[in-house]
Amino acid sequence: MAYFRHLGSFAEYMESDECYIAHKPKNMIFRDASGVPLAGLTSYQALAKYGKLRTGDRVLIIGGSSGTGVYGIQIAKTLGAAFIAATTSACNAAFVKGLGADQVIDYTSEDWSEVLEPHSIDLIYDCGFEWHSWNDVAQKVLKPDSGIFVTINGSAPLNESTTGTKAYRFITDTNSTDLEVITTLAEAGKVTTPIDSVFKLENTVDAIKHIKAGHARGKIIIEVIPDQV
Repeated sequence: MAYFRHLGSFAEYMESDECYIAHKPKNMIFRDASGVPLAGLTSYQALAKYGKLRTGDRVLIIGGSSGTGVYGIQIAKTLGAAFIAATTSACNAAFVKGLGADQVIDYTSEDWSEVLEPHSIDLIYDCGFEWHSWNDVAQKVLKPDSGIFVTINGSAPLNESTTGTKAYRFITDTNSTDLEVITTLAEAGKVTTPIDSVFKLENTVDAIKHIKAGHARGKIIIEVIPDQV
């Protein structure tokens, strides 16, 4: 894995400092392992470091079937979340439940701020471009004085809470220490790579178009070297 802020990954080989890399999980082929680092690391840091998820916490993941959301659900379960709600479309409900979500909220017909009980959630992890909800309905759902909202989206300021909750917007910190944690989880079978589709390197443009369409269920993989184990 390379330092995400400067280098891309559409290549056969890449030079990287050892402080940014970790071993590939032994139980994953390269195709599946390639989907883990950025999304898995992002979700781990969002939940464990910024969200301070503790055993017994109740979690809402916005965008449960997204590339980061699929890891968010699995990692939240592994970290001890007692209840996980996730938003997705109706056609992805069974898929998201299979990842570990206890409750699925259809964002096309339901409003999560109305479905969930007031002040019943310890942590909201926004993977679905709903960062603006922090300044509005998130306050209704988060537990006062202890609730945390974490987003990887948006650029507008996050207002100060009136109920004592906290909000964080962050960029993934690439480091081998956290990556090794993800490797350990993967080797233990606690984190898998749900694959939406696989594209050959020469079809990278098509893969990007598929991403932009916004309907992927899991990870979109670009296979640089076919059948590499």
